[in-house]
Amino acid sequence: MTFEAVVFVALVSGLIGALIGVFANFALDTRRAERERVISAMREFYGPMVQLLSECQLLSEIRERLMKVYPDHFNQPWHDSAMELVRSEADATLKTANRYTELTFERLGEIAKLAGSHRHLIDTDDLALVRTMGEHYTRLCVEYETDHGKRMAAEIKMTLGSPVFFDSRWLAHFEGAFGRKQQRLRQLIWPIQHARVLEGLR
Repeated sequence: MTFEAVVFVALVSGLIGALIGVFANFALDTRRAERERVISAMREFYGPMVQLLSECQLLSEIRERLMKVYPDHFNQPWHDSAMELVRSEADATLKTANRYTELTFERLGEIAKLAGSHRHLIDTDDLALVRTMGEHYTRLCVEYETDHGKRMAAEIKMTLGSPVFFDSRWLAHFEGAFGRKQQRLRQLIWPIQHARVLEGLR
């Protein structure tokens, strides 16, 4: 092989090596950027969303258990002398149940604020459910928290369908989304750590 050929091969090899290095660095930079986006989404939106929905579920379950035992306890042939106390206890029990509902409603308000301020972190696949949750919260605000909403005709309310304070499917959906982000984060971290080890060996 002539000297010129050796030089040419060396130049081509160097160019190929440089291109491989550029592409490898680009791939790592892309992974680093995606990793930061995933971490931000988990920390700022998906983690808090799962936490708030978990609290909604807990509050809903407590209220449901409370209302389940309510009729069994109070719908009994109480003696007349005990009726005043029974009415007082029944009223206190209903107010306690309503307080659990109020706390759930407060969490829904926090969820609406969270979704509004972190919309850029929400995956496209999750936007429809976020909109649905927002619709339920808005309707609860208008139809149950305002005087004119409370006086709206029952037939119209039935046509619209009843908004809900909480649906366990919401929590299941976002727990799944959070889990998928954890899995993706693990996939992203290994190549970056591996690259750092290689850089340390140079």
